[in-house]
Amino acid sequence: MRSPFKTLVASLLLVGCSSASENGAKNAGPEDGDGDGVSVADGDCNDADDTIYPGADEIWDDGIDQDCDGEDTDSDVERCRDAIPCPEQILPVYNDWDGIAMCSSIESSIEYSAPDPIPDNCLQEVAGSIKIIGGNYDTLDGLPLLTHIGGDLEIGSNPSVTVARFKRLESVGGVLQLGGRISGVASGNDALTTASFPQLSTVEGEWLHVSLNPLLASIELPLLAAVDGSLEVANSTSLQALAFESLETVSGTLDVSTNSGLVSIAAPLLTETGESLVIRDNDALTTVDMPKASTVGLQFNVWENPSLQLLEMPSLVSTDGVSVMENDALESVVLNALETTSDSFFFAYNEQLTNLELGSFRDSGQNLTVMYNDSLCQSAVDDLLETLQERGWSGTSEQYTLIGNDDSC
Repeated sequence: MRSPFKTLVASLLLVGCSSASENGAKNAGPEDGDGDGVSVADGDCNDADDTIYPGADEIWDDGIDQDCDGEDTDSDVERCRDAIPCPEQILPVYNDWDGIAMCSSIESSIEYSAPDPIPDNCLQEVAGSIKIIGGNYDTLDGLPLLTHIGGDLEIGSNPSVTVARFKRLESVGGVLQLGGRISGVASGNDALTTASFPQLSTVEGEWLHVSLNPLLASIELPLLAAVDGSLEVANSTSLQALAFESLETVSGTLDVSTNSGLVSIAAPLLTETGESLVIRDNDALTTVDMPKASTVGLQFNVWENPSLQLLEMPSLVSTDGVSVMENDALESVVLNALETTSDSFFFAYNEQLTNLELGSFRDSGQNLTVMYNDSLCQSAVDDLLETLQERGWSGTSEQYTLIGNDDSC
């Protein structure tokens, strides 16, 4: 168990600025631009606004630090000053929350399926899992101080929830599931537009899964650095941009599929996936930005993305297999760092493909297939085979299929 909740409260309420003058005078001087009686040198953190200075009245939860103490004072933090760990508290299904209202932590799990919002509570840690289903309220933000979940976090079948917000959640010890199938039942969130996890850095379970949320337009995961299992975003038809600004590793599969409105995928710090990297059936996708991805443990599959014109993975060195298939607008593929595919190399039915750059490629494993790419010169495909053989690939004629490409050039 972590330190008592008061540690969190104390850290959020530290005062780092000097007090305003006792008489509260508002006489502007050469170093007091807004006339609030406090200069920048004396601690005014916004000298263009006379409502902001050390000692000013803080307005809770408005995103503004009125008293210059480094924090926008949170009403939930104030309410929970005296919260304590409750190691013996067991919270049964369909529970009465009164018994844990002032608990900073509990050892049990929570299953909440009431039609009303989650009642006020002070929970910072839940050792078990949290399942939230069937909510008929607009905003899911009833665990505002929650920092750690030992088990799973599952959110599904909430027909009216438009926003799911966990503003302090840092880690999930199990799976994180937003929609998809929960306990074997399709459990999308039909009205959800925004899912916000601004502090989440790790998911330690088998997957982080986002699926069957048809109105979802925004997934906020700016600090997510590692997923110990797989990461899947699927069947979210309103999602236009998917950005994992801090993501470095996915131990399982990274799968972005069947998001018909998705235009861009960005994971600028991603270096590896332990299993596959799959980008499939995203009708509007034009941009894939993964400049540091160097290792894909199993298959790198890019299938049926009809608007994608350029596929460039400048750091990809090795993968068991590459499969790029039926991308109708794809004109250019640049994989100049790729050295080996231990299993297969498969390019097929990319009608507009004219450019295939493989500057370091030397071993295509057991299977080399480049076929029925109507605009790709057959002579360039034949040159690829010759280059591989010169670099030591010993594949026989039974291991390569190089047919149906453009014979006219």
